[in-house]
Amino acid sequence: MSQKGDLPGALQAYRGAYAIVRVPTTGAAVARTLKVLGQLVEAKKVADEVVALERREGEPGVLTRARDEAAQIAKDVAPRIATLKLIVRGVPQGASARVDLDGRELGSSEVSFGVPVDPGSHRLTATAGDARASAEVTLGEGEHKTVTLGLRTSGAPAEKRAAPATKPAKSSRRTIGWVVGGVGVLGLATAGVTGAMLLSRDSEIDDNCPDKRCNAKGRELIDGSGSLMLINGIAWGVGVVGLAAGGYLVLSGDSPGTETAAAPVLVPGGAGLSVVRGF
Repeated sequence: MSQKGDLPGALQAYRGAYAIVRVPTTGAAVARTLKVLGQLVEAKKVADEVVALERREGEPGVLTRARDEAAQIAKDVAPRIATLKLIVRGVPQGASARVDLDGRELGSSEVSFGVPVDPGSHRLTATAGDARASAEVTLGEGEHKTVTLGLRTSGAPAEKRAAPATKPAKSSRRTIGWVVGGVGVLGLATAGVTGAMLLSRDSEIDDNCPDKRCNAKGRELIDGSGSLMLINGIAWGVGVVGLAAGGYLVLSGDSPGTETAAAPVLVPGGAGLSVVRGF
């Protein structure tokens, strides 16, 4: 549904859905999109998290397949992640150095033992008092590199860390609509699968509970239906609200002088979507 240029917006929507419906299907969608965007470190982190989600008895096959997909994503990206080790020289006696990687301060263990990074170009900055050093480094997939930063003191005050030059462009109403609609389709698909499984279980329960007296298998089927019913209810909520909000945003299009944001929210009995329009 989304073009390649819409992937950042799709990622935002998938993250929102995962925050509401914390199940393997939504988590795998986040990890899959991160992998396509080249954010391999984060993709592996989310994929490992999905694999570690609590597995419930009688789990639907769609959730098991999502776990398997997440495990495969983690396996695929692991050897592609690069590793960067840093050495900082010239730190004044009694001082400690701060090292930033792409604007994020690194912990001492990351500096000493190495930090996993996505392949590509990265900006390094080290400061200790008035002493400063910086470097640009590019790593290929799976590459391990050590970079030495030699601190130097200049007469001029240490320059302030510059704010990002540009802000990411906001997704248009129409783009957000397609993304939200995609989440709705995913929700309805999950609802359909879990609904079919519930109907099948009902038939098996009737066979194993004649005159409302259940054998061991019947009791097991009843106990396992609870999680399916919960997932089914949430999936219907996400699906209906996602399609309705997505359709509204797509059909209304962009209006000059307005900004629109959409975000999933929890509502009694399921999930909803908040659409905010600013003038």
